[in-house]
Amino acid sequence: MQASFIQVLLPLKIRWMPFYRTDRAVEPGTAVNVVFSGREYTGIVWGSGKPGPELQENKIRDILRIRDDIPAISVTEMKLWEFMASYYLCTVGEVFKAAYPALRIRGENMYSSRIARLRQRAETLRAQLSRRHREDIRLRLEESLRAVEAELECHESMPQLPTAPAAAAPQPLLIQGNDRTDRYRMLARQALSDNRQVLVLTPEIAFCNRMAEELGHSFGQRLYCVNADRSAGYRQSVSGVLRSGSPAVVVGTRSSVFLPFTRLGLVIIDEEQDSSYKQEDPAPRYNARDTAVFLASIHGAAAVLGSALPSLESLLNVRNGKYSCEYTGRHGADPAFIDIRAEKRKNGMLGPISRKLVSQIHSAGCRVLLLRGWEDRQELDSRVSTLFPDDDVCVTTLSELKRLGPRGAGIIAVLQIEAFCPSDDFRSDERALQTVAMLGGLAPRVIVQTSMPEKFAPERGTDALLEERREFSFPPYTRLVEIRKREDGSTTERHFLPKDSTLQQRKAMIAETVPEDCYVDVDPI
Repeated sequence: MQASFIQVLLPLKIRWMPFYRTDRAVEPGTAVNVVFSGREYTGIVWGSGKPGPELQENKIRDILRIRDDIPAISVTEMKLWEFMASYYLCTVGEVFKAAYPALRIRGENMYSSRIARLRQRAETLRAQLSRRHREDIRLRLEESLRAVEAELECHESMPQLPTAPAAAAPQPLLIQGNDRTDRYRMLARQALSDNRQVLVLTPEIAFCNRMAEELGHSFGQRLYCVNADRSAGYRQSVSGVLRSGSPAVVVGTRSSVFLPFTRLGLVIIDEEQDSSYKQEDPAPRYNARDTAVFLASIHGAAAVLGSALPSLESLLNVRNGKYSCEYTGRHGADPAFIDIRAEKRKNGMLGPISRKLVSQIHSAGCRVLLLRGWEDRQELDSRVSTLFPDDDVCVTTLSELKRLGPRGAGIIAVLQIEAFCPSDDFRSDERALQTVAMLGGLAPRVIVQTSMPEKFAPERGTDALLEERREFSFPPYTRLVEIRKREDGSTTERHFLPKDSTLQQRKAMIAETVPEDCYVDVDPI
């Protein structure tokens, strides 16, 4: 066969794809080993064609080998990578590296080794069955062979890369309020009944594990939990299920958007307002919420976003008719606010704890979680033990609360909400409201100490915040692009870009001016 030329995507930060020569036909998405700049890499065949005149064909290297042991990358995965590279101003190679880190490549090799062992085991069993045996031994060997063949069939029934475009995705749905899980469960059941796959995205491992536990009773062995606590081998077994086209529910954190879904029918993004969906470092610095909505669109799948108090971006999408919206019918506890400034004027503060809060905890008769931010842990523990010797009061942090849950608390009390919502950020008021709304879904009572109670006045709702953002041309009415120092992440430039047909061109122009010691961050949180 005459040699042909292919372009290979490498897991590197380069804005071009090198050409290689091959004497075998290879389809886009196939994994190959190549040498680039003196090192061997596993790359992905991105396309084929003839090199330009600037490349001498006799100097183009041959590929080293085709990796038949690594499943091909699907067309939809490639589309997702291209979107992320274009939108978040990075290279497709950086997206590839995030989607297939070295650990995942090793996992693929472990997975292929498992298949090789199964094939060898099947051949051994067939050879044994070709000989004469007692009836009980023959039955045992036949049973073992059937089990091995069934597992092989599950692993090897990989679908062909899709050639027809997916059906148009339905309009994304925003679900606002608490008790969203029952609605998620109903939607997931419908997708499974249509033999489709489901992704339930959560912002952190703790949310992921709790969501998997809640849904596990309904979906049993068809539910998979994928996060950083899981092994590479487990992740690859899930990948095998998804490539086979089997109906499944995957509950995962942000990197789950890179899983090889083949029959994706539903994407749920829970706590969609949470800033943990944003990848800060390294590139691609993507927002998994927005990426998941795009993932649903290229699969023709339904996208559902859920929150007690959604992001202003999602609320604006509802207002503009891009999203539909429904309410769960139950909202969290209405918070009680204590004005720290007023309490200080009348000597009402005992260190970081107001006398009002002390009185309410004493009379509560339940477990209380005291949420600290800036306060010194040792000093606070000492004060709590003095003030509440006979009360069940536990000092915790916001991250611990997310990880461990409310642990049966009847009250969650925040010592100073401003610790979680820095005032120098234009999103401060939005985050304060969202944090309080989230807490309201975790405990029957929420008490918030604040130095700025005016932030929580009834007239300071999301409609007022959206109007302020529109007046000052802040997101979500514009797109924010920041230039940051690599050394410490400090911002050197901020660009608020209009959301019009020139947006991508403007972003690209900014990216071209970024100094070597800086990086670009699109839609920073």
